[in-house]
Amino acid sequence: MMSATNRQNTPTLAVSPGNVTAPRTLPSTAAASHRLLKSQFRHLIEMAALDNVHLRVIPYTAGLYPSAGYPFVILGFPEPVDPDVVLVENRAGERYFDNAQEVAGFHADFKHIAESSLPEEATLALLRRPLSGTIRQ
Repeated sequence: MMSATNRQNTPTLAVSPGNVTAPRTLPSTAAASHRLLKSQFRHLIEMAALDNVHLRVIPYTAGLYPSAGYPFVILGFPEPVDPDVVLVENRAGERYFDNAQEVAGFHADFKHIAESSLPEEATLALLRRPLSGTIRQ
């Protein structure tokens, strides 16, 4: 099921609850223009207001974390006959993992990342800084 947001009619997919984590460099990317950053941060803040989205940033103080440099998505299914699958993306393409031990490793990585991330309210406060003119901490 698709629904449209007011933001340039960009479609948003209706999905089950999920978590999004991002490296701390996200709010201070120098290559992007201030206007573009502000637009992206407003969009992230809007999306974080949805009931099925949990947005958290990994701070610099967390140091190197599992999966740094290669994003992954754990696809979970409600029926026990459909085991979790992990999608990993890198510059060479994508790969799916369905081996139970490998998937368990990604669950452990995600748990570590979630524990290292800022709470949701602190993440939103960090994203609001550029909207008030402060981009770097």
